[in-house]
Amino acid sequence: MISIIWIPRQNRMAEVDNYLRTISQCKGVEGIIILSADGFPIRSSLDEELTVLYSQTFSQLARKAHAMVQNLDPQDDVRLIRYRTKKHEILLAVDDQFIMITVQVPQIE
Repeated sequence: MISIIWIPRQNRMAEVDNYLRTISQCKGVEGIIILSADGFPIRSSLDEELTVLYSQTFSQLARKAHAMVQNLDPQDDVRLIRYRTKKHEILLAVDDQFIMITVQVPQIE
């Protein structure tokens, strides 16, 4: 038997905010953006200009990566994309309903 526990919406949002705060406090993390599957920002710890820029750019990248993987294997799907530049590392965690963008400073090894 499966038990389903209903959590009121405000408690879920508080839980999400707490989770995002925890990630934001990790070493090197500069910001986090949560997007709807359509690429619209829902939550962000970055300023509005950067939020719009990252949202537009990386939601398109996530859609293109999804199409590419589906073309190669229709039974597979993208879950994580890691994009690294000289200045930043951008992680895209892709879900059916949301995309989470994490912007961080790459660790020099």
